[in-house]
Amino acid sequence: MSAPPARLLLVLACAGALGTAAAAAPPPNVPVTQSGGAVEGGGLALDPRSPARLATVYSNGGVTWTSHAVAGPLPPGATLCRDAVVAFAPDRTLYVAYEAAWLSGFAQVGLVRSGDGGATFGAPVLLDPDATGGGDREPSIVAGKAGRVVVSFQRYDEDEEHAAVEAVTSNDRGSTFSPPVAVSPPGQNAAGSRAALALDAAGRLYVGWVDGSAVDVAAGGGTASVVVA
Repeated sequence: MSAPPARLLLVLACAGALGTAAAAAPPPNVPVTQSGGAVEGGGLALDPRSPARLATVYSNGGVTWTSHAVAGPLPPGATLCRDAVVAFAPDRTLYVAYEAAWLSGFAQVGLVRSGDGGATFGAPVLLDPDATGGGDREPSIVAGKAGRVVVSFQRYDEDEEHAAVEAVTSNDRGSTFSPPVAVSPPGQNAAGSRAALALDAAGRLYVGWVDGSAVDVAAGGGTASVVVA
């Protein structure tokens, strides 16, 4: 029996202010999803103009939830979406990047955006339509001023054991993106290492990742290095 396709979901929450009398007590854990089922994800974003407002995304393995679905339609051949990340821009536009995956393991990264805080989302944009080999995985996202959005991902080769860090940039709030730009140099292996992104106040972009090219998984030895560009 085939399983239903996974759905990418968004949850918005507004955190209430805590009184001074409760300042010494740790805040409670708040369940986001219903109990049971297969759940993956957990990206978190903070509304820059309303610090009490949070957004998180997750995929649910095909279980029915009351949250809003945000990703779709998927590219032809893709059967599930997974590994979502989320970011608020300073103008409060909400962005969600995710993997659209095939049963074979091949994947591409898509992006959707919302201008109303997550109530509705526009059509998805495929960030690397010419992906080959093992495709693109482990997306990261950062949103800055003046409509700038950067998404990075690991581009895997056919054996799915080696990957390079690539990045695409939009200057029109995610309507269009540049072709992928290589971030990690040839010879490095970023497989299984989600890159970290940061934009400073001057608009400079920083990308960090783990280089595992000196690690021999089969032999159980070697040294990994953290690299920043």
